[in-house]
Amino acid sequence: AAGKAELAARIARLDALAAAFTHPFLSLEQAVENEIVGLAIQLTRHLVRREVEHDPAVLHAAVADCLAVLAATVRDVTMYFHPEDAALVRSQWPAGTEQRFKIAADPELGRGDLKLVSGSSLVDGTIAARCAEILAAARSGAA
Repeated sequence: AAGKAELAARIARLDALAAAFTHPFLSLEQAVENEIVGLAIQLTRHLVRREVEHDPAVLHAAVADCLAVLAATVRDVTMYFHPEDAALVRSQWPAGTEQRFKIAADPELGRGDLKLVSGSSLVDGTIAARCAEILAAARSGAA
């Protein structure tokens, strides 16, 4: 009985070693993937920040994408932007837009980030969230 127990323990250790040899770099691959994703998000933030300064239409496209997520019946929407972006949007949007959507500044948001909030909905339009959505679609094969 003792020999069988020792044999079972050794077989379990050998199985664990075999599994470790089968996937030796799995955790390393995940860490590298996470670093690459983080780098891509930082690069995207930098590029969007520069693009917003040169072409505010980038913000308008992001707003349109986020509004498309909301149901048509949603009312009283507040759009939160980085303070500089909020001023830019206010200066370029047609008169009457603020009656339908409130534009507010949120210093916690970075340039190019936005959030849409209503009584029943929240749309996270931050660059990180948009990148995560693109990555999720790419991983699922939808992109």
